[in-house]
Amino acid sequence: MTFDDGKGSDAGSTVGDVGERRDEAGILPPGGPRISATGTALLRAMDRLEFVVDVETRALETHHDIDLDETNRRKSQILLELSRLMKVVDQEPMERQVIDRMSGVRQKLARNHAVLELNLRAMNEVAEIVAASIRAEDSDGTYNPAGHLKGSAR
Repeated sequence: MTFDDGKGSDAGSTVGDVGERRDEAGILPPGGPRISATGTALLRAMDRLEFVVDVETRALETHHDIDLDETNRRKSQILLELSRLMKVVDQEPMERQVIDRMSGVRQKLARNHAVLELNLRAMNEVAEIVAASIRAEDSDGTYNPAGHLKGSAR
């Protein structure tokens, strides 16, 4: 599964679950005023983060191949952008629309974390089974698993 499987360009797409729509000048909340440039930048960064996290979560849940290095690179870039934007937010009030959106992103990140954790546990279990199998195959039966000699070999 690649990042090309989902959204292409963000132009004209629906954002989030609150029915915002985009135009060339920024994000327009339904029936409300335009949000600040920082708010717009935050929403766009959260769009990208949600997309990457959704692709990763969906691929892990459906057992499709995914380039985890590329996924992590993209997430790191977006998180760096978000951390820089949050420094600006400390100096100006954040719009309710941005705060609400952060809550949704937080939920998606929590789900992604749970799916990643489950996959990691499964990989560790498989690795333990493979390691035990290799140890058993390499053993000639002289030593038991505790490391003591069998019989009277001394």
